[in-house]
Amino acid sequence: MLNFTIKIDTSQPAAEQVVRAVKRAVVSGQLRAGDPFPSVRELSKSLKINPKTVQKSVAFLVGEGVLETLPNLGTKVSSGWEAKQGEKSILLKDEMKKLVVDAMLCGLDWEQFTKELELEWKKIK
Repeated sequence: MLNFTIKIDTSQPAAEQVVRAVKRAVVSGQLRAGDPFPSVRELSKSLKINPKTVQKSVAFLVGEGVLETLPNLGTKVSSGWEAKQGEKSILLKDEMKKLVVDAMLCGLDWEQFTKELELEWKKIK
């Protein structure tokens, strides 16, 4: 049903985590314009969070133009939304922070870390 995953944790409100995850999925192409979006009930059940929390996230995403609701047809990913300048890096900030912390915990210095990061970048690119 979902093309993306959300790992709910206590460091950030669940509604914000859902918003960020959906935006990240759209920016990365995991969710594309026109893709159907799950109902509030389906998403809350899948994520094991309160439906009101999901409704709050969906309402915010609709207001931002990321999602659109169609009467009697449900919710879908909007074709008119693009990440604002700088938003892509903001969406990745948490993941980057975790990566840096993990590298430090593994004992990598800056030079080793950037070398490994560059190697992975080249493999994927």
